[in-house]
Amino acid sequence: MKRLRMRNETANNKHLMLFSGRAFPELAEEIAATLETNLVPTRALAYANSEIYVRFEESVRGSDAFVIQSHTAPVNEWIMEQLIMVDALKRASAKRYYRGRALLPVCTSGQETPRQRTHLGPVGVRSLQGGRC
Repeated sequence: MKRLRMRNETANNKHLMLFSGRAFPELAEEIAATLETNLVPTRALAYANSEIYVRFEESVRGSDAFVIQSHTAPVNEWIMEQLIMVDALKRASAKRYYRGRALLPVCTSGQETPRQRTHLGPVGVRSLQGGRC
């Protein structure tokens, strides 16, 4: 006898999905192996005009998604790639996407000269970290 699906249930019972940026994929593979899961195949490209394109090869609807991205040189490119990946997860209806709790193996620090200092501090780093580092 076929079981009727309740309204709260979905055919897609995904839970944890890991996504890796291009900065340090070996780290993401080690994390996935430790968690005994696989990385979701992701296609990420940087065009000649520096535009970044990211596409996930699997549906992320209803998943708990984690983006693993290191912030090494060139820092701005990797941060933008991570933000684009998180935005794509949000638009693709991931159940939960960990933007504020994105896995940052290396915490970026703000560097500014005394002349640039304001009472707010380095706004870019503060907004990226969200006070978590």
